[in-house]
Amino acid sequence: MIEQAKNKIYKVGNRSFAIIIKKFPNGLYGYNVHPIVDTGATADIDYDIGKYDTMQDAQAAAEAAANNHCKEK
Repeated sequence: MIEQAKNKIYKVGNRSFAIIIKKFPNGLYGYNVHPIVDTGATADIDYDIGKYDTMQDAQAAAEAAANNHCKEK
């Protein structure tokens, strides 16, 4: 079973992202990053599964992914 550990709204400039941190059965953490758009439709822009030792490491990686996504546009 995958345990959902933490949800957070993360803002980069005028864009918002839903960051979902999850704890996987292997005891490691992963994340999903979803852009929040007016239509309510979202798709992952980045994710990593069961790769990080701590929730903080997964959070930092997710925030970096959101920042990188905004730089690419």
